[in-house]
Amino acid sequence: MCLSIYAASDAPIGLVPWEEDAVFSITPAEDRLGVAQRLGYAAAVEVGAYTGCGCGFEYPVYDDRAEDAWESSVEALVAWLETVISVAPVDALVCWKGSEESEASELQVVAPDDLFDLDFNAASRQPLLLRIQASPHDDGQGIGVTS
Repeated sequence: MCLSIYAASDAPIGLVPWEEDAVFSITPAEDRLGVAQRLGYAAAVEVGAYTGCGCGFEYPVYDDRAEDAWESSVEALVAWLETVISVAPVDALVCWKGSEESEASELQVVAPDDLFDLDFNAASRQPLLLRIQASPHDDGQGIGVTS
């Protein structure tokens, strides 16, 4: 099983195709998963790390050699989010492949830098629902996240 990170926003989101040795990718989310509708948008994307999936955003507890790749992937994710949220917040669903329709946690509002400390592994127990915006204390004008 792989960790999946799906994202959607009212801001334009460009694609970054997965390539060998890449640390970050953005690909269209499969429509059949219903993630875009769950997040309240017409379309969603899937965000990948150096692993080609979301697993690379989890801190590499057992592999010191992967720490540099992890850090590069999270830095790329944060930089991308900072660009997108300058236009509109990003709503995200973090879950294990196959659990896209499972009941998610309560919405957590976070800033991009908070992702360095986010326990992505918690998604193995229950999908995480996130709103990423410049300041987690803003209400973000209420982008419609639905469960």
